Amino acid sequence: NRGLSEENVNDVIVSGSTYVDIVLFHEPSECANTRLGCDWTELGVGANDGVGNLRWCCSDDAADLGLCKGGPKQEGRLIVDPDKFQGQHRFLGVPPSGDWKISVKG
Repeated sequence: NRGLSEENVNDVIVSGSTYVDIVLFHEPSECANTRLGCDWTELGVGANDGVGNLRWCCSDDAADLGLCKGGPKQEGRLIVDPDKFQGQHRFLGVPPSGDWKISVKG
C-alpha cells in the first residue's frame, strides 16, 4: 500500500488515499501445474536484471538496478512491462477513513 499523488494515476485518484496495484492475467497451465511455477517477468509482471535480482515493485533499489522504466511516476508502483503483459492492470483506491464503496471494473 502507498499513497500516490493525483498526477500519477490520472482521474481515479482521491487526494490522501492509499492505492493498491492489481493485475489480473491468465497464468499458462504449464506454469500453474508445476511445483516451481513460472517466471512472471516473462509474462510482464515484475522485472529482473539477469543476474538474480528480481523485483515486483519500483522501489529505490529496483530503480538503482535499472528495473524501473517509468521514471519518478513509477515509484512505489508495480512493475508491469506493457510489451509482454497480456491482462488487466488496475488501481484500487482505499480511502483514508469512512465507508468504502468502490469496485474494480474490467
